[in-house]
Amino acid sequence: KAAAAGTFTQHSSGGLTYKLYVPSSYSSSKAAPLVVMLHGCTQDADQFAAGTQMNALAEQEGFLVLYPQQSSARNQNKCWNFFETSNQSRGSGEPAIIVGMVDQVKGSYHIDDEQVFVTGLSAGGAMTAILGATYPDVFQAISVGSGLEYKAATSMMGAFTAMSSGGADPVNCGQAAYQAMGSNARVVPTLIFHGSSDA
Repeated sequence: KAAAAGTFTQHSSGGLTYKLYVPSSYSSSKAAPLVVMLHGCTQDADQFAAGTQMNALAEQEGFLVLYPQQSSARNQNKCWNFFETSNQSRGSGEPAIIVGMVDQVKGSYHIDDEQVFVTGLSAGGAMTAILGATYPDVFQAISVGSGLEYKAATSMMGAFTAMSSGGADPVNCGQAAYQAMGSNARVVPTLIFHGSSDA
């Protein structure tokens, strides 16, 4: 397994910080893929990087990794606020901040627009589903780990209900996700990881 020999640096955009891993093989002469990693509640970028070992894989495969970091000022448990309606549409809230980070990385590095992906765990997984629905022109594919569907909840109380007993009606959520895509509507390849014993 390759050691993470590239650079892992901290930056800020839209009032939040993020960490960026750039593999040692990166060259501005060739467009590189970018993977966005959204941590779960109580986690930060460093913990998520260590837990997933994504930097070592990025070093081996030659892609950049962007780790947006939620602040405890926005959410006491550092959860992405997927349940707030202001964070469920294009051009506002946390989705816009995360895409702003992607744009900032694209401004500094030669990124392949056709190979920008986002994945997340738990609340980060819920935010990943939102990004797939609201920015299908930015993210080519998404992966949701133990997360929730688009608009699974529209309040904090609804979020707790959705996390313990499932989200809102899946057909309605799917239709809402399609409508959120607007003129960018397309099938977004989606990988879902969810254990049947996850309460």
